Amino acid sequence: MLFLLLSCSPELVVVSPPPGSSISAPWVPLFVDIGESRVGEQPVVTLDGDPLPQPLGASHVRYVRLGEGSEWIGTLDLSQEEPGEHRVRLRFERGVAESVFTFDPPENRIEVRVARPDGEPLWARVMVFDSEGAPVLLTGPNVEETDPRSRDHSLHTVLVREGSGVFWLEDGDYRLYVARGIRDGMQRIDISVDGDEIVESTLALEVETPGWSTSELHLHTAWSPDSFAPGEPRFDSLLCSDVQAAALTDHDLVVFPESELAERYGSALTVIPGMESGHALYDYVEEDWDTIGHFNLIPWEGEGLTSHLESSVELVDAHAPARIRQLNHPRGIEFNVEKGPEYGVHAFFSALGTPIGNPLAETERSAPLIGSGFWEGLDAMEILNRFSWDLYRSVRLDWFALWDAGYTTTGTGNSDTHALEQELIGFPVNLTPCPAEDGVDADCLQDAVVRGAVRVSTGPIPSVSLEQGSGPVGEGEMIRLRGSGPLMAQLRVQAASWVPVDEVRLLVDGQVVQRWVPEASVGGPLDWKEEVELELEPGDHYVLLEAGFPIFEDAPEDFRERFGDYAWIAPSYVPMGWTNPVRVDGDGDGDWTP
Repeated sequence: MLFLLLSCSPELVVVSPPPGSSISAPWVPLFVDIGESRVGEQPVVTLDGDPLPQPLGASHVRYVRLGEGSEWIGTLDLSQEEPGEHRVRLRFERGVAESVFTFDPPENRIEVRVARPDGEPLWARVMVFDSEGAPVLLTGPNVEETDPRSRDHSLHTVLVREGSGVFWLEDGDYRLYVARGIRDGMQRIDISVDGDEIVESTLALEVETPGWSTSELHLHTAWSPDSFAPGEPRFDSLLCSDVQAAALTDHDLVVFPESELAERYGSALTVIPGMESGHALYDYVEEDWDTIGHFNLIPWEGEGLTSHLESSVELVDAHAPARIRQLNHPRGIEFNVEKGPEYGVHAFFSALGTPIGNPLAETERSAPLIGSGFWEGLDAMEILNRFSWDLYRSVRLDWFALWDAGYTTTGTGNSDTHALEQELIGFPVNLTPCPAEDGVDADCLQDAVVRGAVRVSTGPIPSVSLEQGSGPVGEGEMIRLRGSGPLMAQLRVQAASWVPVDEVRLLVDGQVVQRWVPEASVGGPLDWKEEVELELEPGDHYVLLEAGFPIFEDAPEDFRERFGDYAWIAPSYVPMGWTNPVRVDGDGDGDWTP
């Protein structure tokens, strides 16, 4: 690779777009190796001599395994540029970096315009496939250079901002999927391209959730050393996937560009400052530091925390300032479907040595936490991280074990996204009873998560409420039984027309007590409702609802064959959803103790 170095600072290197390269992608990361001691500095950027603002440009210290130094990442949007030679220049305080490259897109310019049926422009995403169903890689032939960390080599999605998205294609036949989040319909468009095209698409809101908004509680940007998604596409992707609020949780630091976000998105997007904090204990047998897990602290406005602890009990005091303390991927992470789940990676329960389904087992490492207030202070736990069906089924058992022991930890689901294609924003997504008309209120969202008023979904959206002669009591609440009247459960599952829902499951105390196979209208969205009488044993209980893929089936080998359009829009994901529990005070004493 040819690098062009200018000025008195030989350590400044433009990595993307590399000097002398030919770029065909509609945009690429503006990626500069900035050497040492420049983290936090924002360069002045020009393209062909014209200012190129970078309000969400980010920098981080490189992971040691990738070599010493640091990196700055911005966005080079070429969608409105003419083909030909271009010069991008970045002026830092102590030097200039420059790259001259050629923009040489395919011959046909495609613009996709997306709107509601009434004509209102929409934020959306367009997935591009060839006639054989293979993703059309919009990264172009220089992907090894423009994406040197291989996070988005498979990028075949165009972000449609405020109703319009632009890209280029060669002559040929293509399939486009136009979609947003799980509440909207989708549209499949087959086109034959032999010239410039304007493609019109209409997406209807198919699942209405009045008073409930969507949120992401585990989000990474280029401020994290293992994330290389540039700022503008990173945050645009939230609205393009119908996510209305997000916690910004980069690794062990807080960077919160509040004014820049407000200027770009107004009240359409609520972003809360947070941090993902990693911790390690010293292993005297291995004579090395051993990670014991990652926690999201929301909100967090202070400095990063030390990762080295003398005892796991220090977690209690360290996390105390956060309103939400969320345990992330407690059994491991699945980075891609081909490799499968990696149990034990940044996994708190695995590090404690506790078996699946029994996270409270007493081990050498978990013993200090007993009686420390740690479990009472664990506000939320990530039941689903990214797309891992196997890890979900494991952590689900851990979650029920906590509830069986009386710890009412809220179950969440998050993308843990570090890229734009590999971990999709909006899959899974959390829904909370916080209206979004004038922007999601951050206090409302945090309160809802703490008390458990959360529904989680990768497609099906279940809800449950209990009644005994008075008003309904929903997720995160407690119903106090009085007298001998029947306890009725109102159940509902909604899903967009492209989301398959194989079964609905009612659970009491973590056990499936009843199943249904819902019937959806042909070609239309699902709105399944059922009322059942609960007959419970004496004592206190918890009740929740699940919907989607059968819980005892393994993930399919061929997602497209099994899930149809859903698998094109959310590859590698399994359609599922669950509610947080409703507590039942069965003895009527005003307290809940299972």
